[in-house]
Amino acid sequence: MTSPPVWQGTLDGNSCIEVQGPASDILIENNHVRHLTVGVSISDEILRAGDEVKDATGPAAGLLLHKNQFIDVQQPLVGTGLDNALVIP
Repeated sequence: MTSPPVWQGTLDGNSCIEVQGPASDILIENNHVRHLTVGVSISDEILRAGDEVKDATGPAAGLLLHKNQFIDVQQPLVGTGLDNALVIP
């Protein structure tokens, strides 16, 4: 399951970027993330989904996080899928 990029967004307040496995080829780049508990969450499991993907299995792959800014974020990056992500500040 290939996903579009999350690019040049602004997250402020009650929001976060969430990736749930088995997503692949994901670019999260140039986002401004502010005043949150969690900035980006990457999970190897499907946590919430509609019927079309609820039985999908496997870890996320091909994730690149690049040039994201975290300001006043308690946990900028969390989740079981972080080992499969390349993070470039």
